[in-house]
Amino acid sequence: MDIEVTNEKGWAVVSIPDRVDAFNYEKFCSALNQAVADRDCDLAFELEGAEFMSFKSIKYISTMASELNNKGRNIALLAPSEKLKRQFDIFASLDGFDLYRSRSDWENKTQK
Repeated sequence: MDIEVTNEKGWAVVSIPDRVDAFNYEKFCSALNQAVADRDCDLAFELEGAEFMSFKSIKYISTMASELNNKGRNIALLAPSEKLKRQFDIFASLDGFDLYRSRSDWENKTQK
């Protein structure tokens, strides 16, 4: 699993491919911490390719979102499947996240 982080007009976009599970959770957390520490910007998670996220990874993202929201930063979930949205809502909360059906919806809304 390679997590890609790009800068896009004031946002750090974290692309999460396929799975985040017990086998790559530590690598995921490390990459995410570095993405946040190195940038003072809003944060978007591109989830279009994500097939599975463990309970721990969902809780981690939710906790990070809450902390960043308290600092006035925006957090977005881009193209999450219905299954992932339900899991976020059950295991953590969707509060504090801006939800976008697709990356292009997010780009149209946030990068004008």
